[in-house]
Amino acid sequence: EKIPDECTTCHGNGVNGEDDTKKHAVIAGAGFVGLEMMEQLMRRGFEVTVVEMLPQILGPVDVEMAAIVEKDIIRKGVNLVTGDGINAFLPNGDETVNGGGVT
Repeated sequence: EKIPDECTTCHGNGVNGEDDTKKHAVIAGAGFVGLEMMEQLMRRGFEVTVVEMLPQILGPVDVEMAAIVEKDIIRKGVNLVTGDGINAFLPNGDETVNGGGVT
């Protein structure tokens, strides 16, 4: 089954007749490429979840530097999951964190 190019999640009926559909993307990996993808998707109006298996983002970077970047990412509204992996991509776009990986 093909993973769609973008997922949409509806959050209501909209305000003043506007389309209230919000695009949501899940990025596997919080290395340099994953964080660049996160930034570009956010600029395009996506809600972004970043999932990193390691206990910190930017694995090759020291813990103190990674913590600074992590705080900035969270401040910008990214849902950041560290120390966990992805179990599956569900066809209906539902996302859950269950301690055994993001589904």
